Amino acid sequence: MAERNRRMRIMEAVDEKMEEVSEDFSEYRNLHEEIDDLEDEIERYYKGKEGYLEQKLVGTIKEPSLVLCWFLLACVVLYVVVIGLQPSFSAPLKDEL
Repeated sequence: MAERNRRMRIMEAVDEKMEEVSEDFSEYRNLHEEIDDLEDEIERYYKGKEGYLEQKLVGTIKEPSLVLCWFLLACVVLYVVVIGLQPSFSAPLKDEL
C-alpha cells in the first residue's frame, strides 16, 4: 500500500510538472507567433518606405556626385587642352641622351 501511495505521489508530481511545461510551451509558442507578426510588420513597413524613397529620389543631372564628376572631368580636359596647345613648353628635366 505504501508503495502504491508513493507511486501515486510520483505520478501526480510528474503530471503537475508536465502541465507547467505545457503552459510554458504554449506561452513560448504565443511569443514566437507575436515575434513573427512583428517581423512581418517591420518588413512591410520598410518595403513601403523603400518604395516611397525610390519615388522621391529620382536621379537627375544635378545630383551632387554627378556635378562633382563633371567638374573634375572638365578640369582635366581643360588642363590637357592647355598643355597640348603650348608647343614651347620645356620640360624641367631634359633628357641628356
